Amino acid sequence: LLDVALITSVFCLIFTLAHRAIFDQDIWLHLKTGQFIAQNKTVPSADIFSFTMAGKPWVNHSWLFQLISYLVHSAWGPEGLISLECILILLSFLVLFLIGFGLVRSYLEVAICIMIAAYASISRFNIRPDIFSLFFFALYLYCLRLHIDKRRIFCLVPIQVLWVNLHGYFFLGPLLVFFF
Repeated sequence: LLDVALITSVFCLIFTLAHRAIFDQDIWLHLKTGQFIAQNKTVPSADIFSFTMAGKPWVNHSWLFQLISYLVHSAWGPEGLISLECILILLSFLVLFLIGFGLVRSYLEVAICIMIAAYASISRFNIRPDIFSLFFFALYLYCLRLHIDKRRIFCLVPIQVLWVNLHGYFFLGPLLVFFF
């Protein structure tokens, strides 16, 4: 019972750290681009917002994040975006907890490590495409720890397809597979 209270406290604290006002100014570009994608049913391949670079080729590697952000913001406003951020951060740390507990079997040791990791990454706790990379990186670690010896890493393919369209750090997935 004490172990459950400890882990619950840790995740409540992580939620408190993650649930804060949106402070990154890039979200407005992401929301506007998501709106464009939703309305036009296409991902822009040229710069559509810049005065000086209008029409220049643009590889939009975060188009799915932009669409998701726009849809969440349209439905629930800024609090919806903050909730999305909190959910992804909590899921990321839950996956890390499961990996850690599977290795050391000590709630206290894993809780301490999770808290250190949370405080170390607090500057990245904002609604940005890279919070999806945090989640997918943790998910890759989890899947590789469970399935590398069973040769069932094909479950990573759909995760990779999503990751490629959400954030530019998608290359970390195949890199992790290579290292494992």
